[in-house]
Amino acid sequence: MKSRRPGLWAEVALTLALTTLVAVTLNGGLLWLVAGQARVDAGVGLAQQLAETLAAAIEVRAEQDSIEQAAKYVLDEYDAGDQPIDALYVVGRRSEALAVKTGEPPKVPDAGLRAALFARESHIDVTDRLSSKGLRVVATAPIPAKGPAKAAIRVSMRAGASASRVGRGGFLVGYGLFTALIIGGVGYVLFRGRVVSPIQAIQGGTSRIASGEFTHRLDIEGPRELEMLTDALNEMAHDLEGYRDRTERQVEHLETANKALKQAQADLVRSAQLASVGRLAAGIAHEVGNPLAAVMGYLDLLAEDAAVSPDQRDILLRTSREVSRINGILRELLDYARPSAGQREAVHVEGVVQGALELVRHQPAFKDLDVTVEIAAGLPVVQAEPEKLHQVFVNLFLNSADAMDGKGAVWIAAFERDGGVSVCVRDSGIGLPDVSTAQLFEPFYTTKGAGEGTGLGLAISLAIIDGIGGKLQASNHKEGGAAFTVWLPVEE
Repeated sequence: MKSRRPGLWAEVALTLALTTLVAVTLNGGLLWLVAGQARVDAGVGLAQQLAETLAAAIEVRAEQDSIEQAAKYVLDEYDAGDQPIDALYVVGRRSEALAVKTGEPPKVPDAGLRAALFARESHIDVTDRLSSKGLRVVATAPIPAKGPAKAAIRVSMRAGASASRVGRGGFLVGYGLFTALIIGGVGYVLFRGRVVSPIQAIQGGTSRIASGEFTHRLDIEGPRELEMLTDALNEMAHDLEGYRDRTERQVEHLETANKALKQAQADLVRSAQLASVGRLAAGIAHEVGNPLAAVMGYLDLLAEDAAVSPDQRDILLRTSREVSRINGILRELLDYARPSAGQREAVHVEGVVQGALELVRHQPAFKDLDVTVEIAAGLPVVQAEPEKLHQVFVNLFLNSADAMDGKGAVWIAAFERDGGVSVCVRDSGIGLPDVSTAQLFEPFYTTKGAGEGTGLGLAISLAIIDGIGGKLQASNHKEGGAAFTVWLPVEE
């Protein structure tokens, strides 16, 4: 189990603390720079005040002595103490050195000396020539302070460590913008890494789960609340995945149940048909059977009478055959409608198929047919009535031959499938008509010409197969022709 990170409030507080630390550090730098600037200002004031004080002292002394003597006296008497003075001298109007305490006067008057000597103005200059030790403040004052200047005094001293050459207002504006940029950048990086990025990852994962990708799982590193939210989303996705799987299984069960209901409905309809046909056949057998038997007997007696002419005998024989055909239809109806009362026994399907095939091979319709038989070895036995099963295969074989008018090929295959034995009979004819499969197995439905069939063969075959719990299916083969498949269950 992964360790829990601090909560969201702790992450935010930590981010704010780090941002504040950066701001305090930068502001400390600003204070240091401002303090340095203050030291520079103090140095400027001190240098200017010292230059003006010494100039006033020289001016007073010059009332008794010459400017040169007064300057030497004042400078000699001045004790700098621990003041960082690196230059102190007095020059005349022709730039000659009148008195030197320390430092070396320039050979050519600079801007400060010209301002004091010729413009009678005090001059302050801040330079960084001593950058390794700090700034240098150069103060120049005229002597005397009023009236024509006779000399100028210069004081040069170090003013502290500050390298700022920008104006104070510009420096503060630039430093403020720089500080805002740094603080904003640090805050953005911290908040994005600790808060924003985990939330965006949760948003993206939630969108994928909402779109149906329930197998997706989120894995983020963030505040405790966001990790708990991630765990809840992962658990929800797992539950949704399970719910979808259960729903799919339920849909499959419903589809299976729907198919079973449809099959049950078809069985009920077929049962109703059987019941109606059974009642019809029973009535026909009662009302028509006995008269037909009497008619057939009378026709046989008349045909045996020697006084009957050949033409009359031929008519009597034709009439007898038609009446026999009516009697055969009646018997097939009775076979279709009434339930089987035979005894089931263990049957080897390959033997029944071979027996039915041997029976129909001698029929004229099979004379020119190419018959191919493929029976798998070791087929299990099924429980059925051998005669009824034999009748089914004979009917299917004859139907295939009739569909090709005695010319073509028939393929017969027997194999084990789905816990039972399947027998497929396929021909190379024109295939089944464009009707529903249920209609093919309806009583009296036939595609043969008038007088060539009763339309009860497939109906009787279906009733026989249904009676032993099997299935009889019809379809058009993808390579052409019709295919009838008999599936028989294997009973332990």
